[in-house]
Amino acid sequence: MKKERLLGVEIGQLRKDEVWIFLEKVFQKRNKEQSSKLGKNALLKEFNEKKLFLVTLNPEIILKTCQDPFYLKVINSADIKINDGIGIKLGAFLRRISCGERITGVELADFLLKKASELNLKVTIIYSQSGLSQKSEIEKYLIQRRIRNFEVLGFCFPINSKNNEEVILKKMNKKTDIILVGLGAPWQEKIIFQLKKMKYDFVVAVGVGGTFDFWTQKQLRAPLFLRKIGLEWSWRLLMQPRQRLKRIWNATIVFIWRVIFKNNFYFFY
Repeated sequence: MKKERLLGVEIGQLRKDEVWIFLEKVFQKRNKEQSSKLGKNALLKEFNEKKLFLVTLNPEIILKTCQDPFYLKVINSADIKINDGIGIKLGAFLRRISCGERITGVELADFLLKKASELNLKVTIIYSQSGLSQKSEIEKYLIQRRIRNFEVLGFCFPINSKNNEEVILKKMNKKTDIILVGLGAPWQEKIIFQLKKMKYDFVVAVGVGGTFDFWTQKQLRAPLFLRKIGLEWSWRLLMQPRQRLKRIWNATIVFIWRVIFKNNFYFFY
């Protein structure tokens, strides 16, 4: 598969249907333990024995990697890169490189919960206790989605420790199927990076940002027509102007400027 980069970060190249089909086969293989049914899917054969680390890329994440070489290593180590952010498609267009289809973190998490319900997979949720959503609200949502086997772990993050990962890992069950981490960048991806290196058995792990707040309706998603044209950011800016202004500035003006000119244009960043 051809690799293309924006500001040093490998961006996704898969269509949405390719991601769904790939994950379907991964879960079928795990659930049935029938590796002979993998077929000729080269991508599946490449990852069929791995713990899969998926990353949902957006302009903010890419900008953070410019300031944190270790985070750049973490992001580029992900097995599957998924583009979540219209800015990435625009950046790829401006650099004249190929770019996969956009899939939001909410969409990806929704698909994974659907598979968990169908195949009775275990789901591990790692959320921030300093966020808007409470443990009981997340558990209620999982029950509504007919997830029968789950654990929900909350943390006040970032933890005031040099070993943030160890604090979380001590609480986790060492065997699960799907791990959804909603601690925000860069912590959620760094946690998953450590999980892959340690003796934790899982199928798929992904950082999902603020997805849990959408589940519990603490945050309202943008209207469908705005989501379809990639203007969710305008809705978020309207709903939370003070909290979102700096982030939107970085994800639009700063990111695109750096993609075009590749220089240190930060302003508020």
